[in-house]
Amino acid sequence: MFPRLSPTRIENIPDIFSISAGADYLILVTNLGEVFGCGSNFNWQLGIETDGPLVTFPQPITFPTKIRYASAATAHTLFISETGDVWVSIFCIFDRI
Repeated sequence: MFPRLSPTRIENIPDIFSISAGADYLILVTNLGEVFGCGSNFNWQLGIETDGPLVTFPQPITFPTKIRYASAATAHTLFISETGDVWVSIFCIFDRI
């Protein structure tokens, strides 16, 4: 993989409301409350099942409700729904966060 020396437009995704960048991944929230993620999924921080630890193009992340905000961190992501529920994506051991 080669470094990009200039900004590159991401095509074929809906209008973006907010962006949150983690250490090596990106979360996009659309105006309609949909969520997309790309980058590292090594710690399941994208919240989607992938074939490998790297997602090179934004993939949809499904929720039973619309998402308003997302906060990406080093190895986990927090999401807030339109009803105020908080969701988390992280690799958990012993079912604890």
